[in-house]
Amino acid sequence: MDCSTPENIDLVVQRTYLAKKVYDDKIKNTHSKTLIFCAPVRNIIYGFGEDKKRINAFHSKLCAAIFNDELKDKFDPTISFNNYANSGQFKDAVYLSSELRKEEQKAILEAFRTPDKPPFILCTVGMLIEGFDFPALENLILLRPTLSIRLFEQQVGRITRLSPNSNKDRGNIFEIVDDIESLFDKFGEGVFEEKKIERIQMLQPENRIEELFTEGNTIEAIHAGKIQISEINFKGKGIVEEFQENRAMEETKGKSNAQTLFRENGDSTLFFLLK
Repeated sequence: MDCSTPENIDLVVQRTYLAKKVYDDKIKNTHSKTLIFCAPVRNIIYGFGEDKKRINAFHSKLCAAIFNDELKDKFDPTISFNNYANSGQFKDAVYLSSELRKEEQKAILEAFRTPDKPPFILCTVGMLIEGFDFPALENLILLRPTLSIRLFEQQVGRITRLSPNSNKDRGNIFEIVDDIESLFDKFGEGVFEEKKIERIQMLQPENRIEELFTEGNTIEAIHAGKIQISEINFKGKGIVEEFQENRAMEETKGKSNAQTLFRENGDSTLFFLLK
């Protein structure tokens, strides 16, 4: 992720705020736990010097600030990234990065695993992809684009376990992606070059999720009702209404193993319902 200009940072803020908007629409239980995988940052315009750990973790801090309603449309260079509220307890959304002291990292993870207490949203980059076992995790947001099916599988794997000690019966996965129209607006006809087309196809989450959960037998899985793909235009019917209608249709048809995918035009949100 390139944050070398104010314009680039504002775009990152707006894109991350889209994830916040979807979270607000979709997640009614704000005390459920949500893990967000953020994107590593290569370079940044504002005063982080040459500290590579701080630069790399910038998006996770930005994400936590946005989910705490401290930022919305534009970046404020005077903002102080802080995981703690005035009361001394963790904020609802916090960041976890390798620059933090080991004791603080441990305290954040212990608090995140504690039911009904903050933090409820954990934003991280380059951490918890492997070895993080938290079966009660209910929501996963992917803000880090990847061409690696292995990395995608590891990220999704954080939420696919069921917890015998909770009422969790499904996991919600959200991913922010670009559709072909928004990419064409940015790159013009160059988007149709062979290498770019291959990259775009690999980045489309529905291609990866189908391969991951159906072992390549996508057509059979769709016919069996294991996967349902729905197009949603946020400018038309509300996302919540569309979600409720699709869930009602699934339950009527007895699709107990359904995966429901939602897309929006332009910058889009892909929503997987894993059950």
